[in-house]
Amino acid sequence: MNREVIACSEGCAALVDTGSSNIQGPGRLIDNIQRIIGATPRYYVSCSAVNILPSIIFTINGVNYPVPPRAYILKVRGQY
Repeated sequence: MNREVIACSEGCAALVDTGSSNIQGPGRLIDNIQRIIGATPRYYVSCSAVNILPSIIFTINGVNYPVPPRAYILKVRGQY
């Protein structure tokens, strides 16, 4: 994010599920991503943040896969 490696700097096992709204991986690394995007402890982010958050770029076998904020922020209405 923001041109910095924030997780798995030495590489790690990963699973890409494009049919899911979840980002999953080693807990401490996912917690780091959540902290950087300003998520609360239960992983909530203000919907207004979508316009200012950076893309998360997953690099798999040397190929970059950018994920824009609108793809990793799930809007939930009326529950919170």
